[in-house]
Amino acid sequence: MMVEVVPPISMRTLPTLDEAMAKARLTKAHVEILRSMLDTMLPQVKIDALIEGIDVTQVSQADLESFASSRPSDMGAIDVLTALLSKHKPSADQANLRILLWLFTTGPGTFLLTGHAKPFLQLTDEERASTMLAFGNSRINDLRNLFRDLKNVAALSCLARNLKLDGLKAGEGGGNPFWKAMGYPGMPTEKTLPDSFEHVFVPDFLDIDVLAKEQGGSTVNLEYDVVVVGSGCGGGVVAGELAKAGQRVLVIEKGAHRRQMDLTNNEMESMFNSFEMNGLLQS
Repeated sequence: MMVEVVPPISMRTLPTLDEAMAKARLTKAHVEILRSMLDTMLPQVKIDALIEGIDVTQVSQADLESFASSRPSDMGAIDVLTALLSKHKPSADQANLRILLWLFTTGPGTFLLTGHAKPFLQLTDEERASTMLAFGNSRINDLRNLFRDLKNVAALSCLARNLKLDGLKAGEGGGNPFWKAMGYPGMPTEKTLPDSFEHVFVPDFLDIDVLAKEQGGSTVNLEYDVVVVGSGCGGGVVAGELAKAGQRVLVIEKGAHRRQMDLTNNEMESMFNSFEMNGLLQS
């Protein structure tokens, strides 16, 4: 059927922080609270606590210190978060978020939401951590959504982002201060991208508008034995097996078609392009 081929989005083309703030109508006070919340999700840690119970003979002291001292704000997480919030959140959800963030700038508002009678930025590290954990199980849907968004962006920015490839930082270690201590090379070492993708199978798609014109109307009547909704790991396999068995199979897919040549060795960029709401949505 008709398929939408959307050019992949580069992490370099994200809206700037100022552009995202303007679109989502976020103030500097809002952004500072979001930045603090991101850093609470993956905080700096003491090396003694980091290495307890693990073999560190293969890791240098410098790499451990880099891992322990780095935070989501060092990885540009706030830029990613504000860009995704401005792009994907409906205006009503953005308005609710602004109300929540405003409440966190006041003592009474923070007390109402967390039980701590002082603005969020004045909370201790332990109080912020307990507050963020409470968000995940809150009865307030907007707080649960905020926790999910913060968790996703903090994890992606710290564990999958390559600052060097994204044009934010030049340096060693692939541009990620976490990777060396994790023993992660940051790029596939067993297989490089091919020079050409001519050998890759490219499916043919029928244009729904052309079919409608051929049938003399604005609608199309199609007859199949099986309709599979979703072409992911489950749906794609089921559709293939049914087609092999001789069934007439129609696959309906919400997402855009991604060509193999669109995929890169930039892990965060690939996540950004391959998942709903650029990886912001969890199922």
